[in-house]
Amino acid sequence: MAKERISYFDNIKALLILLVVVGHFVNGLTSITDSHAVKVLADWIYTFHMPVFIFVSGLFGAHVYSKEKGFAVENVMLYVVLYLVFIMLSWVEHSLMAGEVTSFNPFYASAAPWYLLALALLSLTLPVFARMKPVWGLLLAVVLSVANGAWNQDVNFLAVSRTLTYLPAYLLGYYIGGGVLGTWVRNVREHGFTFGGLQVPFRALYGAAALVLVGLLCAYYVLPDSYVTLIRHYSTGIHVFPEFADKAPAVPYLVWPLLRIAHCVLMLVVGWAVIVLAPYKNCGYLTTIGERTLQVYIGHMLVYYFYNHLQISDIFCPMFGWWPLACIAIGVALTCLLATFPQPNRWVRSLKGWLKRISVSGDPMPSK
Repeated sequence: MAKERISYFDNIKALLILLVVVGHFVNGLTSITDSHAVKVLADWIYTFHMPVFIFVSGLFGAHVYSKEKGFAVENVMLYVVLYLVFIMLSWVEHSLMAGEVTSFNPFYASAAPWYLLALALLSLTLPVFARMKPVWGLLLAVVLSVANGAWNQDVNFLAVSRTLTYLPAYLLGYYIGGGVLGTWVRNVREHGFTFGGLQVPFRALYGAAALVLVGLLCAYYVLPDSYVTLIRHYSTGIHVFPEFADKAPAVPYLVWPLLRIAHCVLMLVVGWAVIVLAPYKNCGYLTTIGERTLQVYIGHMLVYYFYNHLQISDIFCPMFGWWPLACIAIGVALTCLLATFPQPNRWVRSLKGWLKRISVSGDPMPSK
């Protein structure tokens, strides 16, 4: 039973990392082509893939902190070390491609490494929020998330803005817990659910979840680009209310934080849809991808940086109308390729074990 639940969460992570990788390649086309469909697809992916990823990370926050076991500092240290490794690899690659030593600032988390730093910061909040009742903890998290956009701060400094943006999603996952959610999903899949005294089969829930995601995609297609861009900025932590107010001075300032709250509700609904649609049992290689999302996350960005350096999309997109489909295929293929190697997972586990030893005893060498 526990193994099936793990497979279920790995399946969710696999679907999300596929969206992350495909999203980067598709998003890169938005500055090259005027295709409305390409922009809609990129905005649709960016609206929910990282909020749901953060939620899933929160589901297992008990491994980082629980009242019974205390704070597992090695998990936070692992996130920080991986963040530093990621930005160092990115810096070396950019310097090699530029032919000169480029600037290096570990406090400026503007690209993909921000996720690892945000996880470290989110983990540090758990000793405080774990002592609060879930309703009050989530309410405070929403207040902080809304207040985050109320001043013109640098959204990339230490990933603080994104951390506060995703704090409600992370805490929601933490308060629910992976075991509770996995049990609920299994029961609903096997027995359906009761709504208004009626027994509703799971396929009805599945259809409603699919309708949510398809409906969001269709809504993006018909909504003005400015509206969709606004939602995307809210979803990615790049939402500073004063900037919005400058662009739309006729809109009362109070509207912007209210829209942030509405966005939290939207993410709750979309996240629920992803959770319902994810396969529950082991799905072979899809589940394997979910087990190795970290190496895919880091590896695909290093490949993508080089891909952009070669200006591949800039060359082929104007020549071939089907190039956006090729980018989707490249993203899927790259994800599958990077997940084939088991060694990075072993290295991370070894690193975590070493960090645990030095955090407990201060001795980096294993005892004999």
